[in-house]
Amino acid sequence: MLNFDKNNTELEFVVTLTEKCKLQTSAYWFVFENVTTKEKVTITKTNDDDLSSYKERCNIFAIDCTDLFDSKTKGQWTYEVWEEDIEAVAITNTNLLECGKMLLSDTSNLTKQGYEPTTTIKGYAG
Repeated sequence: MLNFDKNNTELEFVVTLTEKCKLQTSAYWFVFENVTTKEKVTITKTNDDDLSSYKERCNIFAIDCTDLFDSKTKGQWTYEVWEEDIEAVAITNTNLLECGKMLLSDTSNLTKQGYEPTTTIKGYAG
């Protein structure tokens, strides 16, 4: 599950895409959809955007959540990652590489409460 924070300007997330790629010159088309409201956010990334040092194992991408998800509803989202030909004119949903869940949270509205528990320790010498 991906965890995104609406206030994170430099969020890096990890997915596994390369192992299922079929194209040599591929771009990745990310489609995020809110489970309840059906809002959609789409992002396109290329191999050059991959920050991973070990691309054959995992792929790391960076996004600005404040730009993409600021006005979107927090909560549960689904995501799909499609492989696309960079040279293609239109998105054709060539190959589904990964799908899963994403949790969008908003830490600016998070209220933290707590208490100080009292602890009594008895020691025995014997």
